[in-house]
Amino acid sequence: MKKFIRTITIFLVMTLLLSYNILYVFATEDKIMLSIDEIKAAIAPLVEAEEEYYVVHDISVDSVAPELQEDGTLRTTCSIRLSMSLRATTIDELPYIAGMLEVVGVSSLEKCTPSELIACGFINRLQEDTAITANSSIYKTNTDYSIAKYIADATVEMASPYASYIGEISDFSFDIVIDSDSNHEIINIFGLSDVTTNGVQEVFPLCNYFPPEKAVLKEQGRRDLLSKIDSMQNESAMGSNSLEPSFNRNAARNYAFVYSSEASTSQTCPHGHTRINLSKYNSAYTYYCHNDCANFVSQCIYAGGIPTDTNWSPGCTAWTYVPSLYHYFYELKGYWITSSYSTCTAGGIIINQNSSGAMYHVNLCVYNDSVTHKYAAHNADHNNKVFTSTYWGSETVLYYEFGF
Repeated sequence: MKKFIRTITIFLVMTLLLSYNILYVFATEDKIMLSIDEIKAAIAPLVEAEEEYYVVHDISVDSVAPELQEDGTLRTTCSIRLSMSLRATTIDELPYIAGMLEVVGVSSLEKCTPSELIACGFINRLQEDTAITANSSIYKTNTDYSIAKYIADATVEMASPYASYIGEISDFSFDIVIDSDSNHEIINIFGLSDVTTNGVQEVFPLCNYFPPEKAVLKEQGRRDLLSKIDSMQNESAMGSNSLEPSFNRNAARNYAFVYSSEASTSQTCPHGHTRINLSKYNSAYTYYCHNDCANFVSQCIYAGGIPTDTNWSPGCTAWTYVPSLYHYFYELKGYWITSSYSTCTAGGIIINQNSSGAMYHVNLCVYNDSVTHKYAAHNADHNNKVFTSTYWGSETVLYYEFGF
């Protein structure tokens, strides 16, 4: 009997101690864990930077994952969602578009017509501002009006996609890492990249998420239009593009929005390799666990109107393997043309290349309002993720657009 009582007593003591420890841990975590308000205060510099170009309608904090470090500091990983709309009320107010208009010498896109370009002396300045010379076949075989028409049409074509973003409210997602001490004082705050080194995701200064200055955007618009004009080296460049089939970039983008998500840090594949949310995947397709990026982008491209064939169809290597996808569309079919960070628009292709030159990941650009760019991808899953020209660090990033 005494032995039984002693056993019961030990059991009760152990239970009380265990309960105390659990309560202590919970109390400690509650004490050091940053609140939502504290996280919002920490990201105030990001919000302030965005407000130069956007009206911020809502701020939400998702997927908060605190981790106590060995030195006693707290590292909080979370996703920030800013619901925003451009402050610009017309496309002409966008700095990027202003730079383009500066090249052709008109004050608005509405005035970008052949007659206006000729009237403002653009043709006379063409040789000074571009690599096209008077000996170019463009000058030899075309009138001033036809040259002005091509340039006016090219300018309007480049600028037009940005008009759809005026007045639109959209979500912008940022993965953030916050280091704080036991008093909740912020030590460091970083952006979190999808690039991993030795299995650890890389971080970068929060300011890398900030939009460029207006002068930088204006100069980029100027350079991009001049680059397009410089590419006119013969008469055929002024003709219509006869490539078939057609590609509906908005349909590809819309598919990406439906069939991917901003997966949380708690949503990982069974192998723990990456963040996924299978409930958002299209069940009509086979998925490839933690290796589904090309399969997803192929689905988006197909939704955009590109037909399958014996070389590119669900399950084929060109459908599911990044280097083969590139080979099919860029080298074999010639459907892709080289783009850049600033000119890659919704429906554009983004390929990550490692230091060895291997293409290992592909994403779909889903948003480019001339200020901010977003992408969608599988593994890790994203559909509103903001990326910048430095987002992938020192890795090589290749950009492509469909050439029709």
